[in-house]
Parts: sequence; structure tokens; C-alpha cells
Amino acid sequence: MSIEKRILVAEDGDEYFETFTRFVKGMHFIPARHGMEALELCQGETIHLIFLDMDFQRTPRHLLLGDHSAATHLCNGMPDRGWKYLADHQGMYILNALNENGFTQIPVILSHDFSSETQRFQKIKSLHPKIAYLSGTADLQQFYGLVRKLLIL
Repeated sequence: MSIEKRILVAEDGDEYFETFTRFVKGMHFIPARHGMEALELCQGETIHLIFLDMDFQRTPRHLLLGDHSAATHLCNGMPDRGWKYLADHQGMYILNALNENGFTQIPVILSHDFSSETQRFQKIKSLHPKIAYLSGTADLQQFYGLVRKLLIL
């Protein structure tokens, strides 16, 4: 008898969590609304895989991971653009925090299309080897295929 896989769904809404819970059977999905919550859940629960959204536009600023001053500097000194940058790239900040806290062994599926950014994805993969991505147009069969591949089901 196999153990039900526990998948952390880190996103700023409920779209993925609700879809997976409704249509993907045999797995237990756990929601995380921001990076710190994702880290806390990884520390306190058995997590077999993380589904990580890239864009966290609905997350309150004080909950975004990353250095706002550095992001503002990248955005030509414009503080509002710095916040937008952090929200747009929040998935990468969360992945970095997971790596820094020793969670590199947990496979991750990023919700972002890297098909035109192969070098960027290879760099990410060098830092977190158990990683894959799905574009926003992917279907549940593609999701399940990646889960099976990453978890070797």
C-alpha cells in the first residue's frame, strides 16, 4: 500500500489548490499563501513535492520575501516597481529560501513557462536539481506526468 503524497501548493490565491484538490485524486494538497508559510509548512510537515507559483501579486508587501531596497535599485530607484519586481519573481525568492533552509531534496514544479529561457532554467536546475516547470496552459495530465517523474511513482 502506497503512502498518499503530500503536495504543498504555494500561490497567492486558490486557483491551483482548488483545481488540484478537485481533480487530482490520491494526493493530499496543502496550501501556502506566501513564502514564510511555505517554509513553516516544510519545517513542520512531511512534504513530498512543492508546486510553486511564480507570481504573487495579491500577497501583501510585508509578506513578500526578498530585499526591497535591492529590488528598487534594480528598478532604477522606483520603490513601487521594486515591490512589483518582488511580487513578479516571488517564486524564485521562495525557491531560494527553501534552498537556504536545506529543502533542496524536495522536488519542485514551477508554474512558469521557461521554454524560451532555457539558460535561466538550467541555472535554476543547477541550484535545485529536482525541479521542473509547467506553463500556465498545461493540463492536469501534464501536471500528473511531472509529479510521477519527480516522485518516481
